[in-house]
Amino acid sequence: MRHTKRAAAMIFAALIAFSSCALKEEKKLEKKSETAASQTETTTKTEAPVETVTEPDQPDEPEPDEEEDIGDRASLSMGYIQSGEINETQTAELIKAAKTLKPLESSGLTLIDGGDDLKLNIFTEDGSESYTRQLSDKGWVLIDTRLNCYEDSPELSALASKIIAGSRETVTSLDGDHYSIECEEPTTEAEYVSAAVKCCEAWFTSLQSEDTEEYYRNNGFKITEVEEESGHQKCNYLSCGMVDGVKEFVVEICFNAEDCGDNTFYDDYYQEGRYTEAGTFWSGNYICGRFKWQDGKCTLTKIGTRDESSSLQSGLNGIPDKDGYRNFFEFARRSDYKKAVEESFVPYGRCTVSANLTQTEDGKPINVDIYTNAYEETKDGFNAIWDERAYINGEATYSTGLYFTDNGTGHMPDTLPKQFDLTFDNYDGDANPDFCCRYDSDSEGTYYVLESVQTDGRIFNLSGRAFEGGIYIAGCTEPSPRLQRTANIPYIGWKKDASGYYPTDNNGTPTDLPDLNMYSDRFFLPDDLKLYSKDEDTVTCFLWNNTDSEVTTDTTYSIEMSENGKWKTVAKDLSCKSEKIKPRGYAEVSYDISSVKDRYNTVYRIVQKCGGREACGSFWLEGKEVVNIRVKAEPYLLGAASGSFSVEDNGFSETKIESAYITDGSTEYPLTIFPSDDTGFTFTAEKLPEKAGKYKLVVNGSAQCSIAFKDMTDDIPGMKAEHKIDGENIKLSLTCSADAELINVVTFKDQGGRWSSVPFLPGDGAESYLKKNKKFGVTLQNFFDDYLEEFDLRDLYEEHMEELDDDEETDEELAALGIDRDTSFEEFEEKLTKAFSADPEADYLFVISYVVNDVKYQTYVFS
Repeated sequence: MRHTKRAAAMIFAALIAFSSCALKEEKKLEKKSETAASQTETTTKTEAPVETVTEPDQPDEPEPDEEEDIGDRASLSMGYIQSGEINETQTAELIKAAKTLKPLESSGLTLIDGGDDLKLNIFTEDGSESYTRQLSDKGWVLIDTRLNCYEDSPELSALASKIIAGSRETVTSLDGDHYSIECEEPTTEAEYVSAAVKCCEAWFTSLQSEDTEEYYRNNGFKITEVEEESGHQKCNYLSCGMVDGVKEFVVEICFNAEDCGDNTFYDDYYQEGRYTEAGTFWSGNYICGRFKWQDGKCTLTKIGTRDESSSLQSGLNGIPDKDGYRNFFEFARRSDYKKAVEESFVPYGRCTVSANLTQTEDGKPINVDIYTNAYEETKDGFNAIWDERAYINGEATYSTGLYFTDNGTGHMPDTLPKQFDLTFDNYDGDANPDFCCRYDSDSEGTYYVLESVQTDGRIFNLSGRAFEGGIYIAGCTEPSPRLQRTANIPYIGWKKDASGYYPTDNNGTPTDLPDLNMYSDRFFLPDDLKLYSKDEDTVTCFLWNNTDSEVTTDTTYSIEMSENGKWKTVAKDLSCKSEKIKPRGYAEVSYDISSVKDRYNTVYRIVQKCGGREACGSFWLEGKEVVNIRVKAEPYLLGAASGSFSVEDNGFSETKIESAYITDGSTEYPLTIFPSDDTGFTFTAEKLPEKAGKYKLVVNGSAQCSIAFKDMTDDIPGMKAEHKIDGENIKLSLTCSADAELINVVTFKDQGGRWSSVPFLPGDGAESYLKKNKKFGVTLQNFFDDYLEEFDLRDLYEEHMEELDDDEETDEELAALGIDRDTSFEEFEEKLTKAFSADPEADYLFVISYVVNDVKYQTYVFS
């Protein structure tokens, strides 16, 4: 077997690394975590038979910095629980508990993959040690990085669980006078940023003055405002809104934490890599803060990472204006809309063909007009180079050209009607109104530019202009049509070829659409804007006909409600007006929902038939809370320190998991829960049922599922091994107590009181199935000679000698092979060859990985 020079060199480097601990009488494996532990970890997780040597992983724990005092902290993790920092007292308690661990004979020990329960990393002045709590055929055991085994310690597990639970407390709510300032009401982005910075300075000052050992203590935390042109950070305004009549806003604050030390609370707020507007790449620290302004005071209320900025901005859309319109659809349907347009319109230039009034996401009325200074009147309208301008409260705020260039040769005029209305919708999901406007056409259809209106009056392009994309709609000539969309595609275009019309996505790529596409006018708004309130009895839906024939809607429809991911009919055979819809056209249809008596806070849909086809238009209602989460629990292994469950959330917004308990019908066992990812949770408890069986897991007081408590130690299959030396290879005889699939064998050799991994691995064709209680033979081939043929041994010798020269003392690991500064190349080659050769007199350890009924196991067998 041959390997690349790079792979061989890396493996070779790993092979000469040894543990500094002597072999104990119990023949427990002692090694350095950079070598066999990482390879064993790889073996345990491997799902396919290994026929080549795998490059070892990096060590789990980084070497501590020399300057760092590591005696005052420890890092913990349990299952999928994130690490947390602990204080000096807790570290001392863990060290004391760890010293009471009782050694356990590891020969013949069998571990179950996935049965790891608790990982405990203890940092001391003398170094660090890691312990993993693992399920074995001898029950729960503790294993350190050198694979030394210890009896389980309930005291240590309980102490670690308690510390972990405490370390998960975070500063999420900061409401208080310590983090407030008096100021005028902020109204501009600069004023929002200024108020936020001053609030954070108050918070930092309070952290500096507090006498606390909490992990978020500040030792030199400073705000850093740096110009973007210099390529560093800048504080940024993100959003604002009204919540219960109080103005709230979110700003991301950059800061300097250089003097705070490593592994502090502030490390959680490090932003890796971002480009400034000037195109400069930088990294730095950011905290996103949510603030409120009330009674002349600005207060910091919540903090989060930059990745959590979306949740911090929740509810900051759709500030109601004085008339209470929640979004631009409601605003545009006001009874006096036309009159309002006329009263609010501020003419500009010599010719205005479109004057429009709409509402931005913060409830602000805004005018958007299409105009020109020079034009040529035609039969159909005006031919000109067009511009757009926005007005807020009658003041012009922004203008941009609607024109495009003919491949750089100049501006191209286009003819627009003498008067038309822009059609507003929300295509990019930001709750601000978007619109498309015609800028060119050909014999097949029309080119459109898609624009988005912002709260400050800016208008920017979403689609790209000519020669950069744009939107092409075959068979359409409207100056400002409504664009169709789906859950995955913000807007749909149409093209035509010899076979007819076909839809395209927003990149112009052909896509598939249902024959009938239907959704409410609010469905693609942000969560807090899409709800139809309790006093609204009419839902407006867009019903699109994507066929080449006209369709006619039936005169009846029904309403269904989503309940835990399933549709339930709540009203049927309701009457409505029949509508005719042209090919690739749409109808704006109103549906009466007053028959829905008990409304729930969930998604509903209109079910409407059209010429034999069925359309379903989704919308959201405001009402009673409904159970929208579905819970699934993993089996709990008796005696474990933690368990896990997952949650499927079918609601329109994230459901916060606030409580959980396990019950046997008479007793409730409260759980402490921790999120592991978007849908997964880990739990611990002071007390849990002690018998195997099925119990009930209840989440948030209502959602529930069955959870099995299992004792798996009786079901773990055993593995025996016998070996003999056959030339340069090892013949291994395996006997398993169950039918099994052999995955891998990793070999370790006693090197005169020290153990090392050696290049004896299953050769070609090693994939095999072991029959219950039947001996199976496998050859462990020694690939060391192949390695020597693939790289220059002299180069490695010189490299290692150079490393020794750089150190003050002889490398202890190389010294285990008798290699020091005075070793010649010939001696170097001889000692390595001897160390990795098969030896009938040497002691070996075989780490055997295998699968039984889709469960992975790992057995340690000493010769």
